[in-house]
Amino acid sequence: MRSVKELSAYIINHRIFKAASVIFLLLTIIPFLIVSFYTNPTWDDFDFTVNSMQLGFFRSQYAWYIGWSGRFFSTAVMSSLNPLLLHSVLGYKVASFLMLILFFVSVYLIIRTFTGRSVKTAAVFITALAFCSLYLYKMANVALGFYWLSSAVIYQLADILFLFLLILLMRNYSPVFKGNKTLFIVLISSVILAVQGSNEISMLIAVEFLFFTFIYYFAANKKINRTLLFFLIVSMIGAYMVYSAPGNAVRESKNPVSHMLINSLYISLSDTVRIIIHLLFTTPLLLFTILFIPACFGLLGKKTANRKYFECNPLFTIPAFIVIIYSVNFITYWTLNMGQLDRTLNVFYFFFLLGWFYNILVVCSYLYNKGYIRTFRIPAVAVLIISLLIAYSYRKNNNIFLAYKELFNGSLKNFNSELQDRYDFIRNDKSDTCIVMPLSAPVPGLMFYHDIGPDPGAKHNKYQAYYYKKKYLIVKDN
Repeated sequence: MRSVKELSAYIINHRIFKAASVIFLLLTIIPFLIVSFYTNPTWDDFDFTVNSMQLGFFRSQYAWYIGWSGRFFSTAVMSSLNPLLLHSVLGYKVASFLMLILFFVSVYLIIRTFTGRSVKTAAVFITALAFCSLYLYKMANVALGFYWLSSAVIYQLADILFLFLLILLMRNYSPVFKGNKTLFIVLISSVILAVQGSNEISMLIAVEFLFFTFIYYFAANKKINRTLLFFLIVSMIGAYMVYSAPGNAVRESKNPVSHMLINSLYISLSDTVRIIIHLLFTTPLLLFTILFIPACFGLLGKKTANRKYFECNPLFTIPAFIVIIYSVNFITYWTLNMGQLDRTLNVFYFFFLLGWFYNILVVCSYLYNKGYIRTFRIPAVAVLIISLLIAYSYRKNNNIFLAYKELFNGSLKNFNSELQDRYDFIRNDKSDTCIVMPLSAPVPGLMFYHDIGPDPGAKHNKYQAYYYKKKYLIVKDN
C-alpha cells in the first residue's frame, strides 16, 4: 500500500493531474472569450469612426496628430481596421474575441521562444495559460483591456506588440537565424514604432527596455552592438514623434497642473510600492511563483541556446525592472497629475507580471551558475496543497468570479439585448430626430459603456447621430 508521499507523487506526475490543471486554467479564461460577444461600441469608438468617415484615413490621422494625440499607430488602427467603419457591431465583438486570442498566442510564443525546444509543448501551454489566468484574475479593468475597442487598441495591443518585439529580437540574435537580416531589422524597427505610437507609457517603456539592453550588452561584452544601438535610435525617434506632437500640447493645455516633477516623482514611488504590495497579497501570484521555481531549475539543467537571455546579473535586471514599472506610474502623474487610471493600472500589472517571472528565472539562474543551488524540488504533497490553494483563491473577489457571475445572472445578456433592440429601432426609425429609451439596468461590471444623453448638442450625441445618419440622436430624459 502506498504512503501519502508516494501517492501524492504518483498523482502529480500522472497525466490526469496535468489534464486537470489545463482544464482548470482554461475554465478561468474561456468565460472572457464568451463575454466578448456581449460587448458594444461606445464613446471614443464613435470619435475615431466618425472622424475617419468624414475626413478619410490620412486627413483624420493629421487631425488627431495636431489636435489631440501623438499616438500615430493606435489612431491609424482605429481609423482603418475599426469594424464600425463597416457598420458591423458583430465585427466589434469579434475584435474583442480576437484580442484575447492574440494575447494568449503572444504569451505562448514568448515562452516558446524563450525556452527553445528544451521544454515540452504541454509545459509551455500550461505556463502560458497560468500567466493569462493570473493576468485576467486581477486586471484593474478587464473592459478597458479587451472589451472597449478604443482602449484595447491603445493599451492592450501595445502590450501584445511588445511581446512580439521580444520574440523578434531573440530570433534576430539566434545563432540559427537564416532569414534576411536587413528585412528583419526593418520589421523589428516597425514593431518598435508601432509599440511607441500606441500610447505614451509604451513609448517610454520601449526606450527604457532598449536602453537597458544596450547598456547590459556593452557592460558584458565591452563593445557596442551596432544593431541594438540602431534600435535604440529608432525608439528615440519614435518617442520624439509621439512627445512632440502638437496634439499633446492641445490636450495638456486642458490640464494646467500637469508636469509637476517633484510631486510626480514622489507620488509615483509611493504608488508603485503600494500597488506591488497589493498585488502580492490579493492574487495567487506567490503561490504560482512557488510552483514556477522548480520549473526554472529544471530549465537550467537543460541545454538551450537561449540561456544567455536569463543568465544575467540580477543586480542589473531587478533595478531595471523597478525603473520600468515605476515609469508607468510616473508618466501618468507627469502628464495628468491625477490618481492611477484603470487602463494604466492594467499596463502596470502586465509589465509587473512579465518582469516578476523573468527576474525569478534570472535569480534562479544566478544561484544555479554560482553553485549555491543546483536543484530545487517541492514535495508532491506540497504541490497538491498549493494547487488546491490556487483553485480556492479563485472563488471570489476577482475578475474570473465576476465573469461567471454576470454570465449566469443574465446581466450581460440583458445589456446586450437592450442595445441590439436600440440598434434595430434606430435603423427602422424614419425621422431625422431619433429618441431612444435609456438602459433599464446598470451597466455590467465587465462592460465599459457610457451612454449618450438628452442633449442633442453634446459631443457624443452628435458623433452617434452622424454615424447612424440622423440629424439628432438622444436618449429620453427620465
